[in-house]
Amino acid sequence: MCCTLRPADLSKTVLYAGEAERERNLVHVLGYQNRARNRFNGPNAMILPFPAAKSMGPRNCLETTGLKWMMNDLAATVHIERLMRSASRDAFGSLKLGSAKAVTVFDSGEYTVVLAEDARDVPHALNRVPEEKRPEINEEIFDAYAKWYPDWPIAMCCWASRREMEPEPLLWWFEPKQQDVLWAPALDSHNGKAPNLSEHVRVDHAVLFGSTLTSRGAPVRFRREVPQHIMPFVSERVVGEEFQSVLTNGDFAIPTARLTSLSESDTGARVKINRVLPPGASRAGSSTLDLA
Repeated sequence: MCCTLRPADLSKTVLYAGEAERERNLVHVLGYQNRARNRFNGPNAMILPFPAAKSMGPRNCLETTGLKWMMNDLAATVHIERLMRSASRDAFGSLKLGSAKAVTVFDSGEYTVVLAEDARDVPHALNRVPEEKRPEINEEIFDAYAKWYPDWPIAMCCWASRREMEPEPLLWWFEPKQQDVLWAPALDSHNGKAPNLSEHVRVDHAVLFGSTLTSRGAPVRFRREVPQHIMPFVSERVVGEEFQSVLTNGDFAIPTARLTSLSESDTGARVKINRVLPPGASRAGSSTLDLA
């Protein structure tokens, strides 16, 4: 999952998209963790866009030092269910989703993050990234993301060259453009080029959705106590699926109504997840992965 600026192998990706409340305001949360093996002899970086209605900064990125286990525990919730059942992944439908600025640079765990309001501004901040983490820039990627995700903040998460790493998760909160849709960015391209929206990609993802505002979904068995500054943002119940297959390139999304429509007694994690194109993609329509 995700687009890298230079060749890399990414696996064991865990994506969490949820809703929560911060200072009496509804916010959405995006969590990301993977295992990365650099296939380039130099620094590398990955791209994450956010469907945020307002500017984002370092305060939107939560401290996650020592929390690798937390995302793995979220993923285990759907992994266990997947082992207990056999389901078809071949039914498709459709869902239509709605459709030089500030740049900040800061560290989050092993990453140095360049966070911009417009993807095209990211390359101009490259000199603020430490040299050992400073990747070469392919501006085609940032031009594509600016077109596909117009007015979305975007993060370039840079890491130093090393054989393999499994860093702490990235966990972000933001005020969403669309309150009734949870979006998990997942465009794939690991060859240093802009993603091809028409190709099929092999995925190794656990994709999870949750809400701290409702008690819906399968209970998460956290092996340790979730830190107090994280608890308001991560749900103790989730829905989702583990994907180890070939899918059309795209993002994942669900309407929040799919969470609230579940009964409180329903402790399963299965839900219909939409595989969708970026909002600014020229190819119309989207495909829906029906897991029901």
